Amino acid sequence: MRAIFLLVLLILGKAVAAQVPATPVNIEADMLEFQQEKGIYIARGNALVQQGGVTIKADLLTAYSTTVNKATQFTQVHAQGNVHITSDKGDVFGERGVYDVARNVAVLKGANLRLVTPTDVITARDSLEYWQSKQLAVARGAAQAKRGDNLIQADLLTALLSKDSSGKQDVRRVGAEGHVTIITPQETARGDKGIYDVKWQLATLDGNVRITRGDNQLNGARAEVNMASGVSRLLAGQGQRVRGLLVPKDAPEVP
Repeated sequence: MRAIFLLVLLILGKAVAAQVPATPVNIEADMLEFQQEKGIYIARGNALVQQGGVTIKADLLTAYSTTVNKATQFTQVHAQGNVHITSDKGDVFGERGVYDVARNVAVLKGANLRLVTPTDVITARDSLEYWQSKQLAVARGAAQAKRGDNLIQADLLTALLSKDSSGKQDVRRVGAEGHVTIITPQETARGDKGIYDVKWQLATLDGNVRITRGDNQLNGARAEVNMASGVSRLLAGQGQRVRGLLVPKDAPEVP
């Protein structure tokens, strides 16, 4: 049955134009329904939609199209169940989502939201936005970005993606807002907002900064955390001083 539906799509291929001219759209599924008057394609069971370098897989895919100058253009793809979006930027997973074809942006929601690249994993609780053309990922709600032993947590994370020298996609820069926490093997740093330059492994924190290393606590307005060397610099704000509580490892017992 799947081969029959693929054959139907091949026959309709010239009538079903893609959002970008000369870029075909391929739809595969165990069952396909086409509502011609509404311009809706419904793919059920192991459904797949491919356009350009983007592949969307889900249990159920609904593709919406419109006619412009007698040409059919896809506008949105709604995905339900085991959603998996693949491109050269990485892999995005979620329970349900909407892919805006014109803007090349996918918004996923539900449990187990995550973006996976060869070096990084970004997760979220509320939503995960994936802007393919801008090479940008936005994670909202209990968001986390993890690389190796280093972890960044915040209410909102904005990750800028790029290719490394070998051509593999990874995270280049992460912006964090709200209840920011940076965890390394050496210490934990907290602040109101921050920016992490992944290439130089340098994180900058601003607002109510607190750095904890073992029993030692440092407080200030701004901090620079070098995740490679483990060296942190704490800076005072206007009218404020840097404060620290240092606890000796071998403190004498009080009689």
